[in-house]
Amino acid sequence: MPLPVKQGGRSAVKRILVTIGCVLLSACSYHVTITKDAHKQKVQELMMMPPSWAANVVLSLSNHHSALPKDVPLVVTTPVSANDFNERASFAAQIQQELMTTFSRAGYTVADPNVTDRLMIKSKGEFVLSRDWQELSGNLEIGLLVVTTYSLGLSDIKLNTRVINIENNQVIAAESSAIPVTELEQFLSPAEKVVEKNGMLYRNEATGMEPVSDKQVKP
Repeated sequence: MPLPVKQGGRSAVKRILVTIGCVLLSACSYHVTITKDAHKQKVQELMMMPPSWAANVVLSLSNHHSALPKDVPLVVTTPVSANDFNERASFAAQIQQELMTTFSRAGYTVADPNVTDRLMIKSKGEFVLSRDWQELSGNLEIGLLVVTTYSLGLSDIKLNTRVINIENNQVIAAESSAIPVTELEQFLSPAEKVVEKNGMLYRNEATGMEPVSDKQVKP
């Protein structure tokens, strides 16, 4: 015969169950908050400035590509236009420097082409996405190359960054990203609907932004 349960006992059991439920819900919320905060903190640790494009790219490469070694020397090359591997906009050097800094802060072994003579391929940049590609592997004491191509749009700059094993030309990591033109507007100038290039007139569908030329105009 079951023993009768007093009203006070039922209330105590109910309070205990409610307390346990609240603790479990708080634990779930705490876990989600910690996960988001940890991601944000990890991005901020990569850069002294607030989370940036370069920090997000390097963090994504690290998280999604476990085969990306940190003890193999890498060189971050000068980003080039996706339409012309020999073309470099003024903002390319800024992107290169941000990537170099972020890779280094993330613990990767970064070789600086600006202080190593054997890495200076051309005076305007390390255009490894050109016909000189095959000449690199035998001359450089590095294992990885970080190459980036860009395409300029009206509102942002599309970038594709790849990490390449120089011994076999294999892409071991890749990441697509975009930078709003407002973040690089000091390197861009308004593009007219009709522009002159190499003695020819070209008509664009709309006005927008175009890279500032690196060429100096002689007086």
